[in-house]
Amino acid sequence: MEMFLEICKYVFPSIVTLIAVVLVLKKMLNSEEERRNFELRKQNASTITPIRLRGYERMVLFLERTQPNSLLMRQDLSKKTCFQLQKELLNQIRNEFDHNVAQQIYVSQEAWSLVVNAKESLLKLVNISAAQFPADEKAIRMAEFMIQTYSQTADTPTEKAINFLRNEIKVNF
Repeated sequence: MEMFLEICKYVFPSIVTLIAVVLVLKKMLNSEEERRNFELRKQNASTITPIRLRGYERMVLFLERTQPNSLLMRQDLSKKTCFQLQKELLNQIRNEFDHNVAQQIYVSQEAWSLVVNAKESLLKLVNISAAQFPADEKAIRMAEFMIQTYSQTADTPTEKAINFLRNEIKVNF
């Protein structure tokens, strides 16, 4: 029995010391892991933030470039018919959209929905405008009709989308 107490006298403090060392090491390792995770998140944020901002920038640029005034300024209306203008405008809008479709991963779902809605409303405006005139009519008449119709709209889907994107950038960055 005395031998057992003698062994316990040496073993018990060793066990307590071992448990204390394990707990301290575990806490240190957890703290180090949290620090590394924080640094990684910070590094990712510094990499992702500029990319996300460029995504918002590209969406606003797409919306600005596809407004009727912008689209029509890039056309030579004197040599085109309504049908040719309709075809070119639809192609331009779709190409611009296709070029920027990957940017949807950088903006919110609501922002992306507004951008898609703006694109669809512009395609609809082009088609409605083209339907107002014979296919061989001069393109300038269709262009005037488009600009007039677009300017009469109080809050266009394009303006809604641009304003939403601007507000989202202010809130998130």
